[in-house]
Amino acid sequence: MSRSSEAETVTRNGAVEQLTTLLGEHDLESLRHSWRVGRLAGEMAASLGVPPEERRAVALAGLLHDVGKLGIPTSLLGKPFPLGEEEAVLVRSHALVGGLMVRPLVSADVADAVRDHHERLDGCGYPAGLRGGDLSWMTRVVSVADTYDALVSHRPYRRGCSKLDAFLELQRVAGTQLDGGMVDVLVELESAAGEQGPGHVLPTARLRLRSLLLPTGAL
Repeated sequence: MSRSSEAETVTRNGAVEQLTTLLGEHDLESLRHSWRVGRLAGEMAASLGVPPEERRAVALAGLLHDVGKLGIPTSLLGKPFPLGEEEAVLVRSHALVGGLMVRPLVSADVADAVRDHHERLDGCGYPAGLRGGDLSWMTRVVSVADTYDALVSHRPYRRGCSKLDAFLELQRVAGTQLDGGMVDVLVELESAAGEQGPGHVLPTARLRLRSLLLPTGAL
């Protein structure tokens, strides 16, 4: 690897770290949620038996999936009642914006998963209305992890539900919104994890950002 390539990798990794720092400063709960989604996505990938490099990639996609919310006013992210139509459109833009933000910094697969994490198997998602065959395995993993953590986490407008209720909801939308096989993987993992909630402390001891980034000697 040339010195210029190594320097470029270090710069890109630093930019990714800066994005996560900015997200935490903008909306701490979005960062906490993103850390949990990254952890879940990595654990799901490990359960699927994918190689370590791909596990790191999907965990990174989970961590970065909401960076597009940097462009969303915090008054909307923390709004304690339903959004209006124009507000909802703005909030939904975070998926496309996030994908564009990270594309120069990460692999195409990771950037696609960030952009596509709100797409659905039945084509009713956003931003592009992609259907099942167009969704990568990384996208399917991040979508399930994101949906699960959103269900069990407290939000300004509602309390999080129990693990069992979250499992039932995931299974209800399996095959239409979410990949059924990935739902089964998450349910098995979280059932084995017991009743501990999602937690609200940044899990830096469990999932360190720098362990997910591209090694300087990898190009």
